[in-house]
Amino acid sequence: MGRLHSSMIPGTFRLGRNLRFRRAVIEEWLGGTSTLLKLEEVSEILRVNTSWVYTRADQIPGVMRLAYYVRFKPSMLLAFLNEGTCQ
Repeated sequence: MGRLHSSMIPGTFRLGRNLRFRRAVIEEWLGGTSTLLKLEEVSEILRVNTSWVYTRADQIPGVMRLAYYVRFKPSMLLAFLNEGTCQ
């Protein structure tokens, strides 16, 4: 499994065994109030299987691994796709 990215997210803190997030800091870091994209949503955008996205997640810009979850920052993914570098 890839590395966890929770330490890279500003405004996170531990409360017991769980991570908590400060909403205002997270929204600023995300570039707005848009939510993180789920694996299934990214597979639909890229028009590939979810297993393809999961195995290559660390190569896709904006990936975040939060415990068992794989999420993507929409702004980074869309910027990557708009550059025309996606194959």
